[in-house]
Amino acid sequence: MTAQHLVLPVRSTPVDGVYWSQDNNRMTYERSRAFELACVDRDDLQRIGEQVGRQYGQESVLTFEYLPTGDAEINAVAVEVPGIDRVRFHDALEADASAREALVGGSITEDGWLILIAGIKDLGTARRLVDAAGGRWQDATIQYGKREFVAAGSE
Repeated sequence: MTAQHLVLPVRSTPVDGVYWSQDNNRMTYERSRAFELACVDRDDLQRIGEQVGRQYGQESVLTFEYLPTGDAEINAVAVEVPGIDRVRFHDALEADASAREALVGGSITEDGWLILIAGIKDLGTARRLVDAAGGRWQDATIQYGKREFVAAGSE
């Protein structure tokens, strides 16, 4: 017997999303969860992203696949930084037009960790934003991978 499409949840973290809405020209907040999954291939990750988007009425869902250093498909980084609260991150993002354009937003965990997914070319912008929000870049954990915005679609 073979188990197919086995997805193992590793971690589910409640977060406060802080995002710049281009359509409304203002900052928005969104309470959500960051999920970390195991035993998931790229097709499964896309399918799960589509399902989450449909279930929660989101236009798209950001997925991030961790990849080994040097992988040719790396296009982004996941940056996690302690000591940043939602208000300080909001204020720093709101004050930096180029960061709003490049990064759009990030998420803050209940215990004050910033989770930021940034394109490789935007790593300097991410660092500047972390500093402006009161974080310490030297305390950041940076992991490389592939990000994708998955459209929710319809059933």
